[in-house]
Amino acid sequence: MKTLLYLVTSGTKPHSPVIVKKLGSAGYTVKTAAFDGDCREEADVFIIEGEAPAALRRAAGKLHTGGKPVLFALPSKGGSSQDSLPEHKIITEDSSEREIRIILSAALDAHNTPSSLPDKEQPKSERSGQQSMQIPAHSPVGIYRSTPDGRFLIVNATLVDMLGYDSVEEVLALDIPTDVYADAEQRKLLMQKINPQTNSQGVVIQLKRKDGSTIFCRAFSATRSDEDGTILYYEGILVDITAQVEAEHALRESQEQLASIFNFVPIAISLNTWPEGKFIAVNPAFEKIFGLSREQTLGKTSLELKLWDTVPEELRAFNRELREKQLVIDSKVAYNHPQLGLRHLKLSSELITIHGQEHIISIVSDITERVLGEQALRESEEKFSAIFRFVPNAIVLSSYPGCNIRDCNPAFEKIFNVKREQIIGKTNFELGVWPTDDFRERVIARLGEKQYIENGEVEYTTENGEKKFLLFSAERMNLAGEDYIVSIFTDISEQKHNEFLTRESEARFRHIYENTPIMMHSINRENKIINVNNYWLEKTGYSREEVIGQDIYFLMTAESARRAREETIPKFWKEGLARDIEYQFITKDGTIIDVIVDCQATIDPAGQEISLTVVRDVSELRKLVKELQESEERYRSLVDLSPIPVAVHTDGLCTFINPAAIKVLGGKSAEDFIGRSVMDFVHPDHKAIIQERIRKAFDEKVEPTLREEKLLRLDGTPVIVELLGTLIEFNGKLSLQIVFHDITSRKMAEAQATRFGRILKNSLIEIYVFDAETWRFLQLNEGALINLGYTDKELHEMTPLDLKKELDEKQFSKLLQPLLAGEKEVVTFEATHTRKDGSRYPAEIHLQYVQASEQNVFIAIALDITKRKEAEEARKKLEERILHTQKLESLGVLAGGIAHDFNNLLTCILGNSSLALMDIGPTAAARQNLIDIEEASRRAADLCRQMLAYSGKGKFVIKPINLSKIVEDLTQLLEVSISKKAVVKFNFADNLPLIEGDVTQIRQVVMNLITNASDAIEEKSGVITISTGAMECDREYLKQSWMSVDLPEGVYVYLEVSDTGCGMEQETINKIFDPFFTTKFTGRGLGLAAVLGIVRGHHGAIKVYSEPGKGTSFKVLFPCAKQQTEDSSDSRRLAAKNIQGSGTILVADDEDTVRAISRRILEQAGYQVLTAQDGREAIEIYKKNKDKIDAVLLDMTMPHLNGEEAFRELRRINKDVIVVLTSGYNEQEATGRFSGKRLAGFIQKPFQALDLMKTMHEALQNAPGRQTGPAPTED
Repeated sequence: MKTLLYLVTSGTKPHSPVIVKKLGSAGYTVKTAAFDGDCREEADVFIIEGEAPAALRRAAGKLHTGGKPVLFALPSKGGSSQDSLPEHKIITEDSSEREIRIILSAALDAHNTPSSLPDKEQPKSERSGQQSMQIPAHSPVGIYRSTPDGRFLIVNATLVDMLGYDSVEEVLALDIPTDVYADAEQRKLLMQKINPQTNSQGVVIQLKRKDGSTIFCRAFSATRSDEDGTILYYEGILVDITAQVEAEHALRESQEQLASIFNFVPIAISLNTWPEGKFIAVNPAFEKIFGLSREQTLGKTSLELKLWDTVPEELRAFNRELREKQLVIDSKVAYNHPQLGLRHLKLSSELITIHGQEHIISIVSDITERVLGEQALRESEEKFSAIFRFVPNAIVLSSYPGCNIRDCNPAFEKIFNVKREQIIGKTNFELGVWPTDDFRERVIARLGEKQYIENGEVEYTTENGEKKFLLFSAERMNLAGEDYIVSIFTDISEQKHNEFLTRESEARFRHIYENTPIMMHSINRENKIINVNNYWLEKTGYSREEVIGQDIYFLMTAESARRAREETIPKFWKEGLARDIEYQFITKDGTIIDVIVDCQATIDPAGQEISLTVVRDVSELRKLVKELQESEERYRSLVDLSPIPVAVHTDGLCTFINPAAIKVLGGKSAEDFIGRSVMDFVHPDHKAIIQERIRKAFDEKVEPTLREEKLLRLDGTPVIVELLGTLIEFNGKLSLQIVFHDITSRKMAEAQATRFGRILKNSLIEIYVFDAETWRFLQLNEGALINLGYTDKELHEMTPLDLKKELDEKQFSKLLQPLLAGEKEVVTFEATHTRKDGSRYPAEIHLQYVQASEQNVFIAIALDITKRKEAEEARKKLEERILHTQKLESLGVLAGGIAHDFNNLLTCILGNSSLALMDIGPTAAARQNLIDIEEASRRAADLCRQMLAYSGKGKFVIKPINLSKIVEDLTQLLEVSISKKAVVKFNFADNLPLIEGDVTQIRQVVMNLITNASDAIEEKSGVITISTGAMECDREYLKQSWMSVDLPEGVYVYLEVSDTGCGMEQETINKIFDPFFTTKFTGRGLGLAAVLGIVRGHHGAIKVYSEPGKGTSFKVLFPCAKQQTEDSSDSRRLAAKNIQGSGTILVADDEDTVRAISRRILEQAGYQVLTAQDGREAIEIYKKNKDKIDAVLLDMTMPHLNGEEAFRELRRINKDVIVVLTSGYNEQEATGRFSGKRLAGFIQKPFQALDLMKTMHEALQNAPGRQTGPAPTED
């Protein structure tokens, strides 16, 4: 017994005990419960009771039934309260037990339950074998279940389609006797044949469709009853046999026609016994062809009648072939007609069985006329046969007016998916070529009136269900005295598909026609205007309402209208094409304008022949030509200034050309063209045409009309022009004046417009068209499909909001509002698109609103700006780095300038203190003060060197060095320089490449970094790790470092100093290399600034990694040295306190104190000294004393002439001059401009007395041909 769960939407007890009782009586186990929005119990059927249908529907939607049926219980039946619920699912207190059983049984069967009724009520026939009805969704036959009073309970989709309805609900609402049966009496008869003991087997009935048409069906029906024999419902199958009934009807008609055909067909037909060959029946045509009466023929053989001019052997061969093949077709025989003489006949015979006896039926045609013409036609027939077989168009030959197919070509078989032997003798209608009888009758009638049909369209469905659109032309012709129809079919399915796509987009692109700056109009065969574009209205001054429907002649002057009526328009409608027709139009305000029109005949969508006309206003051009002809002087002055290209040629040579024409043809002046053949500037494709036009102009005085031509520029590139010619007298000779203008850009634009659709379709730019109301996508190009990863079908079910997850409906509507309000033509915004795989990318959207007659749409062009965003981010980072670099460089310049000026002061202090120490004794009271001054000056000089190091202009002595070795050499010094709580670990790489650098500067870098690491550890215990190594650095890695803007990729040697100290915030990291920035109480803020300057001076980079509380790591990168061997030789040192020299030294420096101290030091060393306060004075002194001066001490930075300029002038005076350069900057920076110029030496400020003595002594000693004294020694 089946279980039924009875739920109520409110309260804790069922509202209707009556219904519960009836359900129990019907054989169901009933469980009741209250429904509060959730139910997890299981049952075979669920019933929900309540008052409001809407509440019942909502409750049903929340049930978890596992696919089991749901019914509705209402207190009483009737009223509007249940209108929105399916009637076959409603149970009321008024429902009888029988009605309840029917409703429950139908519900269970509809949900494919094993049995239609409870076990208690299930009929015996159903209990044995479980024959309950299942309803397949897509059965090829109609399946139904109905109540005894004529209402459908269940129908399948096939039956809905058979009856022509759109939904199951429509069919369930039908009254079967009145709405379904064509004749209600048929249903009564069918019901009489059905009883609980028998079923109806194949009763033919006629049913009505929704559209009023009828169909024939074969019905197989049965009843389902309870144990009392009461019929619960009917169920059955309906098979559509409409085609079969119609075919049987056609067969009966053909049998009736057969007898009349035998008597009236113009072909001789006879029936003979077999094998005797005696005639037992002949038709009137037989009597006529053979000249024998029926009485003369019957009972005799063909030999007795001497019908065939054959010998017995031939007759026996004929009979043998007939016996073997059962059919002999088109056997040609000769016959001597009693009156007409020799006749040629064609005989076809077939063995048939009539009432168990074999007979011969023969058809004889008189082919005398055909035989006589066969020889002449044979060649043409062979050609036609080849064309017939191989032409790609389908050709079929059928009788007229019966349309029986006589022959077809292979193309016909392919297009219609048939075999020739299957269709010969059938009609076009039977084949399905003509969709309806009415269509066929119209075709036959048209062929009867006009003999032919051109370009008709028909839709054809092949046997496998494929639909094809065909274009057909047919002609009625007489062949051998009989009328036939020759039909040609062309498969235009693809074309129709393209037309469908074109129609969809016509509305969107119609504005191109309306807004093109060319006058365009269309007229019909009655020469009435049917369409004009906006530019046409603008030029004529009329409104559209004023011109539509008017004769085209109303717009013309009298002469133009006469010529149009009598000549040009009739000729155009005959030929379908007209070019360069000249008219005069009258605008609304009375102005007469000269125009040239081009016309093309075409067929509009309604099938009417119309003219598409392009009108060019040449009034201004005509006016200009007329004015040019009035006066040659005026002509020249006007044409020279005219923006319109003009040229004149006489006797085939160019005699005049204006600047505009020179420019178009790519020349520089008129000399490039004057005297040359005009054909030199004509494109080869157009030479023949232009030569003929020139000939007609001079010989026949036919002036060339405005046409498009292709010319050549001087460089050989083609240029497309519109060209108009006029005969004029130029320099006393008949000449041809050519006025033209360059339309190359316009033609390219037109060509581009034709490619526009294809380009947009295949473009990788995303293009979307979506409905203005629903926002659903209508069209998308390949770029959108490829970038998003969706299929075209998937995107057609989506809207822009499905792609732009961050936008809601309200935000998107706000974006569209300016377009809908007409405030903007295009709205541009950025959004994030989501691909099918979930990935996202930024897009720039350009949105436009297009209003069309059929449908308003939005067109969106989306650009994937991922690369742009990445580039912007990279550019932002680069700008920040460049800005920071510029800041550091500016500070470096400032520090270098300060250090340079300070060095000049220190030079004076150190020099004087050094001299004072040389002059006083070791026990002098002031000696310690001088020593303190000298020590303080050295520390100040060290500070200057750090500032110069930061600026990258410190003193560098460059040589190949091993970075690991430098660190090893500092090991002892490091141990006493760092915190006692810090542990130092070393990690040196083997075979480390050398770098090029200054050992002292690199040591300073190491010491500064390790000192900072020790300070970061503070009072806690920590580890300092010093590592060296080499690594490959790419551009991306170097971008993240300090001072890496211009560094090349490659192998770099690195020094990494890591600590486990306090670490730094990012804000601190950004400032650590700034001069004077420090986090220490006693720091000067120059340690890391100097490190950065030294690394920058060595063309290296610094990477900084730090986290607060975890520590810091500095990685310094140096490029590998080109020379990978260490320089073991040190510079020779001059070591002597008492260095004596001789000769005259010129000291040039703009600082008074530097000049003074330098003079005192050199004089103490035994030299005579001359001084100059700037470069210019130094040159003047040297000119006067060049034979006396042995060397020059030259400052790099001086007014008037700097060190470089002064050196160049000194070399001009004496190419062997000895010059020692001095500067506050490092040697590389200062001497870089003197490379290869034989500079004798360099000394950096500030310097001590001994340093200057040593440098000058060495410079003079190394000079060619000079020896200043013994080699210096150091004590």
